[in-house]
This record gives sequence, C-alpha cells and structure tokens, in this order.
Amino acid sequence: MKRRLLSAGLAAVGLAVLISATPALALRIAPQPGPQRLASADAVIVGKVVAIEPQDVKVQNTSFRVAVVKVDEAIRGVAKDVKTVRVGFIPPVQNPGGPIRPGIGRFNIQLQDGQAGVFMLSKHPTEKFYTVAIDNFLPSGNGEAFEKDVKTIKKLCRVMDTAKESLKSKDAEERFLAAATLIAQYRTPRGPKVVQEPVDAAESKAVLLALADADWANAYTPRTNLMPTPVAVFYQLGVTPQDGWNPQNLNQQQIAGAMQTWLRDNAEKFHTIAFGGFVQGMDNPGFEAEVKDVRKLCKIMDNAKDTLKSNDAEERFLAASLLIAQYRTPRGANVVQQPVDAEESKQILTALADADWSKVDQPRAGLMPTPMTVFYQLGVTPQDGWMAQGNTVQQQAESMQKWLRDNAGKYRLKRFAPQSETK
Repeated sequence: MKRRLLSAGLAAVGLAVLISATPALALRIAPQPGPQRLASADAVIVGKVVAIEPQDVKVQNTSFRVAVVKVDEAIRGVAKDVKTVRVGFIPPVQNPGGPIRPGIGRFNIQLQDGQAGVFMLSKHPTEKFYTVAIDNFLPSGNGEAFEKDVKTIKKLCRVMDTAKESLKSKDAEERFLAAATLIAQYRTPRGPKVVQEPVDAAESKAVLLALADADWANAYTPRTNLMPTPVAVFYQLGVTPQDGWNPQNLNQQQIAGAMQTWLRDNAEKFHTIAFGGFVQGMDNPGFEAEVKDVRKLCKIMDNAKDTLKSNDAEERFLAASLLIAQYRTPRGANVVQQPVDAEESKQILTALADADWSKVDQPRAGLMPTPMTVFYQLGVTPQDGWMAQGNTVQQQAESMQKWLRDNAGKYRLKRFAPQSETK
C-alpha cells in the first residue's frame, strides 16, 4: 500500500511533536526540537525589546500587546536592513473580583522592555506584526549555552534553506537534519482546515533513507534541546499497522532498531505525505475554543498538585499531564534524574490511570493530550515491568492502564533536574 507524506498550513496555535506510538497529539508543554519550532517560523532574529507600544491591538475578541524589537542580527526571513520588528503577545487578563491572572502566560510569552534573545517569529495572519510562542523565544541570559543555541539555530536555518540539496550530502548528520526539517515542515498542520498533498516520490525516498542513516544508537537522546532525535522524527511520519509498522513486545532500544529497519525496508514503498492548506487566522471558529482550553490548562498548571485531588477525573488527568511534562522535560545538556515525592508520584499515576482510555488516539482538541502520549513520557522500561501487550492500539492502551493501576504504589516517577541541584 503506497502513501505519501502530507504537509500543513499556518495555525494560530501550534501542534506538538508526536511522542507516542500512535498518531496522537501531545500536549505542547515540553519544548520542541529546533526543526519543529522553525517549521512554524516566518522569521528568525537575534534582538532586544526596546519598547512596548502604548495601545493594545484588538483582533476579533483577542487583545494583543505589541513589543518593538530591535534587530541585532537577521538570521532568516528578515531583510538585513530592517532595524526593528513588531511582536504581538496576549497580555495578562483581569480576573474580576481577584488579582490579575497570567492568562495564557506559560503558552504565550509576556514580553518586557529589555528582554533579549533569539526570536522565532510567525506572521500574524491579518495584522502587521509577528507573534512568538513561548518555546520560540530563547533568552540571552544563559551565556555560553545561549551562544551554542544561536549556533545551532543558524545551522538548522542553513539546512532548512537548502534542505532538498542537503539530502544528498555526504555527511549523515546533515542529511538527517535535512530530513527532520522537511518532515517538520510537511507534517506540521498549520491550521484547522488542511488538505493533503503528495511529496515527490524520489524526495520521499531520500527523506526516509536519510532518517534511516541517522545516529540510532542515541535514538532517544538529543545532543541539545534544539536538536531532534530519530525517534521523535519517525513518529511524525504518522505510519500505522496498515503501512507495516506494528512493533510488539519490544523495549525502547528494540523499538528504535525496528524503526530503522522499517525505514530501510519501506523507503521505496511508503511515500511521504504533506499537509497543505491556507491561513485561517484568528477568525476561524475553533480559535476561541483553543484559547479557552489554554486558559483552562494554565489555571490547572498554577494549582497542579492540588488539582490531583479533584473529584473531576479530567481535571486530575490534565494535572498529571502537566506535571509529567514538567518533570520529564530535560532543560539543558547536564541533567540528572531524581525521584519525585512518593505520594505525589502515586497520585499522578493514579490520575493517569483514571483518564478516558476509550479514545486514546483521539485528543478532545488539538491542544489536549491523550493518555497514551502522556504514558510514553514516563519513560518506563521492561525493568519497570512494562511491556506492551496486544496487537491493536486499544489493546496496548489497556495494558498501559493496567500497568498504571498495578504500579501506582511501586513505581517512583523521576524528574529531570540540572546537575547543579545535586551538588
């Protein structure tokens, strides 16, 4: 059966990189690798906020505050002679009868005069300013680490600008980065209404072979937060059992080996498919619902540990998802794993077990997680008693739910922490 890779159009709210063994959407809390961030960026600059415009801009039912950013270096998408750009962000909202709440704070950065760093910007579909997702701003205060991030961003942009040619490079890493950037571009839906467009068969083959030639010995470990991993890129392809992809009873490294084998065996059979579409902008019917979901997530995030005790199963699940995303996201290269408080770990696993596992591969909304994507973030292995069971997605989901119930009081969730915290 032949399929083609599809690409996606612009979206008001971006979608997360796939992390599970199903084509489900992950909650966008964990920072995405560089190719995914750049896939939705129309311009990349190094700059500094030099002013905040005095008047907010009203777009439909959403107010934007606009920062004026001085361009210190135009990396991509901005003419070299441009001195400043306007960047809109959603400001804090007033909470009637209470203090000012951060609104979309953790999902939409709150820019301030003097902030400097790398801005990966997306054009607003109807207004004359850019927007920036919180993951797409890299602050300059990290010294040497920031300089490395800038160097990585520049490398990814160079590869992105010549991605199809880079697929022919003699350097395996350059071919892999080219494949990762093309897959990110093709497989990132950029709007609620998209169409699927076939990618040239020869290009699709080159993309899959470049991914097969990646460093699969370190399939799950990125060199930096901005670099993709072969596993994350593979899951973006959206392959299914109908395409011959159906690993059974394998540990993580065996799954990585099976992915590499599948890529080599199917490079000529499976044709990459890209999402294509048109700009929907803030006037699309789903945008207000997405903003509502973001605010709900932010509210739960502010009280995640208390929400684990809620009587509402969905609230407990979202609280568990947010905590797992926070704990299981490496922030930097030098990190160690530390156990989470035993009681909190038990509450998190129980909340995940109590989620709605009947539709594990169908998120309620593009921004909402699924139980399966959250489960995979735990990082459990056969040493923890975890081995996927069953031939269907639903059967595997049931084995996950059973493992959670059986191990809630035994398994200790681990969080990534900077190595400095242990000294």
